[in-house]
Amino acid sequence: MLMFPIRRRRLAKFAYDIEVTTSDFKLIRNKDGLYGICMWNTKELPVVKMLLKSRFDKITRSECGNAFILEKNGFFGLYGANVQKIILDCKYTSISNLHDDIFLAKKGEIESKYNSMGDRILL
Repeated sequence: MLMFPIRRRRLAKFAYDIEVTTSDFKLIRNKDGLYGICMWNTKELPVVKMLLKSRFDKITRSECGNAFILEKNGFFGLYGANVQKIILDCKYTSISNLHDDIFLAKKGEIESKYNSMGDRILL
């Protein structure tokens, strides 16, 4: 028996697989193998919200869980879960999670550091 059948059916047309995790932010995958992100909060009132449609080749959760590294066509971007928006578009050659909430984005020879809120860190 489904706990929230209406919401799951509505999400089902976008998601073929849903990540099993205790986090409110879950990775989803469509039938074409592309990934997206939804918010699935059942703590108070059941809330299911599509945050990113399934259009990315790969999505990796950060160490802190507040951000996701996006990969599309060989380029990388960053999604901030707390601000619920794409912080960095998929135009970087690499993005790595240095520690906790700090990310190193490389575009060619240029390197920049960001946090999961989208703030550029100057060090």
